Amino acid sequence: MEMQKTTKISEQTVFKNRLLYIDNIRWLMIIFVVVMHLNVTYSKMGLWYYIEPAKTDHLSTLIFAVYGFFTQAYFMGLLFFIAGYFVPGSYDKKGTVIFIRDRLVRLGIPILCLYASDTSSYYYDNRRI
Repeated sequence: MEMQKTTKISEQTVFKNRLLYIDNIRWLMIIFVVVMHLNVTYSKMGLWYYIEPAKTDHLSTLIFAVYGFFTQAYFMGLLFFIAGYFVPGSYDKKGTVIFIRDRLVRLGIPILCLYASDTSSYYYDNRRI
């Protein structure tokens, strides 16, 4: 019984400190990012790793274009704005050294993995051409 009470209190504390409307905006923007990548893949507009070879009619192209232009106008900027809004609080709470170390681990390791895997295939593909 004591364990359940402690867990419930800690969950309430976590949710109490969160701005749930910001979480909702973030997941909605992430869905828009995924749909935007699908848009680029199937519309043949923009640059992407894979482009579907199927032909699209004029109406489909117009729908893809309107969605793409409208979505690209705001979604990444809004995600960066939300991320930047919370940086000062995190920086003040952690301090300079811990903040920079955490950012290097959270952002640096995935970037290095992407660079190691992505650029090698990029150079290999361009060398064959």
